Amino acid sequence: MKNISLLVFLLIPALLFAFYLRDFKNPNRVIVDPATDYIYVSNVNGAPVARDDNGFISRITPDFKVVTLHFLDGALNDYELDAPKGMAIKDGILYVADIDTIRGYDLKKRINVQNINLAPYGAKYLVDLVFTRRGELLVSDAAANAIFQVTLGKGIIVSKFLHSPLLKGPTGLAVLPDGRLVIVSSRGSNIWEYKKGGKFHRLLEKRTYYRYLEDVDYDKYGNLYFTDFSTGRIFRLDKNGRVSTFPGTFFSPRGITIDRKNNKMFVVEFSLDRVDVIDLE
Repeated sequence: MKNISLLVFLLIPALLFAFYLRDFKNPNRVIVDPATDYIYVSNVNGAPVARDDNGFISRITPDFKVVTLHFLDGALNDYELDAPKGMAIKDGILYVADIDTIRGYDLKKRINVQNINLAPYGAKYLVDLVFTRRGELLVSDAAANAIFQVTLGKGIIVSKFLHSPLLKGPTGLAVLPDGRLVIVSSRGSNIWEYKKGGKFHRLLEKRTYYRYLEDVDYDKYGNLYFTDFSTGRIFRLDKNGRVSTFPGTFFSPRGITIDRKNNKMFVVEFSLDRVDVIDLE
């Protein structure tokens, strides 16, 4: 275990207060386990498509006092973990997007329990993971312009949930409480919405000041937040369709996660090897 100091770096309007956790290695995504409040950070630790088996997952205690930097580590264990990115948790299993494979890890035993190779289905560059309300696992593929669906169980079923050139590099995913799927496109810099029944449309048109949208999540009031990796900004889309720039100084925001229970925002600063923790109220 390793203690990492929490350094105050920013006091921004509306009493939003932030500190950061450091010493990660090319972090990509962050997730909060709703069952335990532990926080997990995926570390690519090198090139995003390198099959070097040195990727790792860090774990942070709910009080932020202790960070186990190499909680799950491809280099130190007998399982493979190359370039972990998006994560999702269900029934104590952490699912991780790793280039073209989804890997599952038992969080109590700290062992690899599942590997789902999506390469035979056309997967090239998996980015983000999210569960639907019915329990299917969705994963975005920025290179294949696709969203894959994985039905877990005794017999794994893989299908293409969405496949369209309009997606232009889908990265971040979020499933809203009413079941709608929100997708951000990196190259197209659009935000898409998919509704039950196959309705697929732009939720927000491209703006000239968007460059490379990376991730998306929502707060307890239903407002969406999405990161722009290239411009170093976070945007907020409220329920009335109004867009604003979230206050604060960011440099290379990739992953964003809202802990709606504790009303905190976690932002992965890729090039700074840190995670910002922001109180939303």
